[in-house]
Amino acid sequence: MLAPFINSVGATSTSLPPNECVLGETPIDAQCQVTHTVGDNYFHIQKNSTERDAAGNTVWNLTGAEFEIRDATLAAGWPAGSASANLCWSNYAATYDAGNDTWSPGDAIGTYSSAATTDWGEASSTYQSLIDYNNYLQLHDEPMVEMCALFYPLVDDSYGQAAGSWHGRNLAEGSYELIETRAPTGHQLFAEPVPFVVGGVAAGNQLDLNDRANPEFFLDRCTNPSQLPSNGTEACVMQTGWLMQVYDTKLQALPLSGGVSTAWFTVGGALVLLLGGLGAAWVLNRRGRERARHAH
Repeated sequence: MLAPFINSVGATSTSLPPNECVLGETPIDAQCQVTHTVGDNYFHIQKNSTERDAAGNTVWNLTGAEFEIRDATLAAGWPAGSASANLCWSNYAATYDAGNDTWSPGDAIGTYSSAATTDWGEASSTYQSLIDYNNYLQLHDEPMVEMCALFYPLVDDSYGQAAGSWHGRNLAEGSYELIETRAPTGHQLFAEPVPFVVGGVAAGNQLDLNDRANPEFFLDRCTNPSQLPSNGTEACVMQTGWLMQVYDTKLQALPLSGGVSTAWFTVGGALVLLLGGLGAAWVLNRRGRERARHAH
């Protein structure tokens, strides 16, 4: 995982220095090479609605929601209520000394720092520094360091998922909670966290959802992604194991359940004002008649 490998071009180029990249030619100029890293352990979260369309299917891929991943079991010294220690925090970043061509490691994954900032977006400099540092360590036959995780919403159809889906990458095996911190417009937040596991008991699966009633068991996978989960919860994982479908509840129109419609307050207020006005007019009219009688 994250080990580098090199691809070489398969055709002649007249635009890249040194203006000629020929397949099979050795040594291959660096300008004719592309370095990639092998990645794994990714998943996606798609936000759907309990609202139905004309065909009776759920409305898919809502935008505007925001999520946070928290650890089910806190790392030593990690404050409760904070995002997962396994996500990329700035204090994990390795630093490069260009003058000496050496790297200095950052804090180990799971080390809390009150000065650390969040850095688990798509352009995470912390994540990239750990990739570069591991490449350096591997070239020098030294053990590689642990990678932190990314978690962010897609702005395009990267990784085969629609824009608005959330992408998680390299989240360490373990138990977590998915927290919704912002609901899509017209919807409400999850009533409680969604417990899930990365690297569950089934070989090759990325995600499993815990059964809240029996936490040692996992919920069944989605049987029909266009319908609400048959397990009666707000989420389910597709058969492939790397796509979690979560369903946001549509806000109910007024009157709210157990309350009184605001229309009754409006009507009641209008009646009070009307009666008050009539009473004042009657008093003023009576005083006018009294003055006229005394004048005669």
